Amino acid sequence: HPTPSLLQGFSAPVKLDFSYSEKDLVLLMSKDLDGFSCWNACQELAIRIMTEMQHDYRLNKKLILKSNLYDAFLGVMNRPNKDKAMQALLLTLPSELIMTEISNEIDIEAIHTVRAFVLSELGKKLNSYWNKIYESNSTSKKYIFNAKEVSQRSLKNLALSYLVRSKSEGSLRTVENQIIKSNNMTDRLAALNILVNDNRKSSIDLSKKYLNKFYLDYKDEPLVLNQWFQVQASCSLPGGLSRVRTLMEHSAFDFNNPNKIRSLIGVFCTNNPMNFHCDRGDGYEFLADQVLALDKLNPQIAARLLSPLTRWRKFPKNRRNLMKNQLSRVVLENDLSG
Repeated sequence: HPTPSLLQGFSAPVKLDFSYSEKDLVLLMSKDLDGFSCWNACQELAIRIMTEMQHDYRLNKKLILKSNLYDAFLGVMNRPNKDKAMQALLLTLPSELIMTEISNEIDIEAIHTVRAFVLSELGKKLNSYWNKIYESNSTSKKYIFNAKEVSQRSLKNLALSYLVRSKSEGSLRTVENQIIKSNNMTDRLAALNILVNDNRKSSIDLSKKYLNKFYLDYKDEPLVLNQWFQVQASCSLPGGLSRVRTLMEHSAFDFNNPNKIRSLIGVFCTNNPMNFHCDRGDGYEFLADQVLALDKLNPQIAARLLSPLTRWRKFPKNRRNLMKNQLSRVVLENDLSG
């Protein structure tokens, strides 16, 4: 039986439900020449597998990654006439934010734990391939901004993230070398972000060192420092809210500057679900505090900042109630802007 390649070129802005088997999706990822159809197959396969694993996680079953995802990734890696930009997209798992959007009820711990496990397993099982991809796309040439170089950097940094996720010997040395030797901000920030999210003790120590160095190098560049705030605000390691509170006291942070607000508070509440959605609701209370304070200074930014709490309906009862309580607190505030 043939395997149809549907909606080629994203020919219709629709969500199409078609009963592909997992082997069909692996075939499309490995052989389909249409970029959209191939990417869509990649997303569907990863989402399907990770959704099943979330169910296993909730039942306290041991997590096991199906071989179909390995086969699909190998198929992408071995495709002839490789488009590196497309290859990087195909080898990128759906984000935690995407997984929450498609969930009927959002289970933050299951989504984060399963995705982290899949990244780690793909990093370990395909380690030699990631090493080859990283080495073949590394260069000491002068920085150039064009489509070819951008796609090469994108694929290289993706490979580096899998190498660090695998916790392979030498991976920390590789990421440290990239931070030290990179001749462009893209590579340096990518390596710093990968390092900051690694939970090994040696990584945590190195993170402090290179975050401090980054600040000293760019303390007079406000726009670059926004990236410095973002890297730390999105760090999924425990203690995220405490880190954000500490950074709000930093001399480089300005509560009157909308870009600083978005880079630190906005990124934490939107892009750091494991820390923002802590069980006690501290993240929700923190956000409500900031919204109420900002409402007196910049009501537009305050309103936009509140959006993570407006999704309360999709969360389990305990979190749902905690979010609603903070929304009610904001709504009942005296002199709230209209």
